[in-house]
Amino acid sequence: MQMKMKVLTILGLALILFTGCGNKDEQIAEAMESYVRDYYETYIAGKGYGIDIPEITVANLKAATQRDYDMSLFEDCTDTSYAVLNIDDEENIISVDLHMNCK
Repeated sequence: MQMKMKVLTILGLALILFTGCGNKDEQIAEAMESYVRDYYETYIAGKGYGIDIPEITVANLKAATQRDYDMSLFEDCTDTSYAVLNIDDEENIISVDLHMNCK
């Protein structure tokens, strides 16, 4: 019985090591959504640009000067990968649609 527990423990640890703490696509999506929301609030919202449907690219995030985004997750993504933000009349974000082109 103890041998079976050791084998299961080793298999469990190996599975965690091989898969990481989450799917990389999910990590990329979560980071991108978080960053584009912050980027929108910092650079676009309330600035009077009159943009109905903002699109924010990975290149925009890399060029951001007021923020220091960790772009290491996007090293396998093209700079033209982007997010479309759906906003309401008060410029609040309703939803984010991601269009990522990553290897």
